[in-house]
Amino acid sequence: GGGIGGGGTAQAAWFTGGACYFYGQLLTVVAIAGASPMIVFVVKAVEPLSTALLAIPILGQRLNLALFAGLILACAGIITTYLGGHNSDEATVGLARSYSSSASLTVLSALLANLGFSGRACMVKQAYSRSGSSPLATLTTLSLTGTI
Repeated sequence: GGGIGGGGTAQAAWFTGGACYFYGQLLTVVAIAGASPMIVFVVKAVEPLSTALLAIPILGQRLNLALFAGLILACAGIITTYLGGHNSDEATVGLARSYSSSASLTVLSALLANLGFSGRACMVKQAYSRSGSSPLATLTTLSLTGTI
């Protein structure tokens, strides 16, 4: 029927989306704990692009040139910000190495968090189209599944 529970496919969407939400939150905290929040939020700013890219395999959307150009521009901005945070002074080589490794883990964690939140957004859209429930009920149910 049109209830929130749905069949096996709908339940798979709930659990997949809930897991994406959980890991998105967890990896955001890991990223913030790893290095400067500035780096985390610069990386997280490209989440709409990762959502658009995940919509291709999950929702059957098509990739367009404007999206691809935006992705390249955003990645260039992330790399510029990342490289701008490093100091090449000889006296701080050890600090720069530890910062570099920490920043790399931060960027990786933030990118994976983006994939988690993007996966959640795609699964919400998929679950909404299959369940027939209201958008708020769909999002709430999927988010609660991720917290359980």
